[in-house]
Amino acid sequence: MDAADGCPRCRRQKFRFETATRLGVYDGRLREAVLATKHAAGEPLAEQLGRCWATVRGVTLGSPSPTLVVPVPLHWVRRFQRGYNQSAAIARGVAAGLSLQFAQPLRRARATPRQMARSASGRAENVRDAFRLRAGAVVRGERVLLVDDVLTTGATADACARALVAGGAAQVRVAVVAHR
Repeated sequence: MDAADGCPRCRRQKFRFETATRLGVYDGRLREAVLATKHAAGEPLAEQLGRCWATVRGVTLGSPSPTLVVPVPLHWVRRFQRGYNQSAAIARGVAAGLSLQFAQPLRRARATPRQMARSASGRAENVRDAFRLRAGAVVRGERVLLVDDVLTTGATADACARALVAGGAAQVRVAVVAHR
């Protein structure tokens, strides 16, 4: 797929985030690396993927730069099962690589079934109102770089961006390791 002018599948979509930047396509070795991060032993790899994203794609962020790096949260049950949140580890690597502040102002308000094998509309419905700002979290005026491992339809990133914008974030951009 030629994505030089953006994702052809997403051009007609209205997202609450401004841009999404991927490290690469969800295929081959990058796919294997992403899958490896979904287990507790993959945490160091996830952080390295974040640093790699910062090195390779950080220059594409332009101005104004983000002020805060925020991961997509896991529900506490899934986090407990996995042992950690791979998106948080990737985000820590991105934040370290770009010398930006890392924060976790979002929480997953309810457990959601996995997004795999759902249509685009089904994915959006699955995560509708699933994300909230944590009590006391402040994002007002922040330019947020929202980080996740994979972007497929943009539904999860959009739902997170909705919560961040509702909390006063000035801007939300998305960074992902891979795009399907």
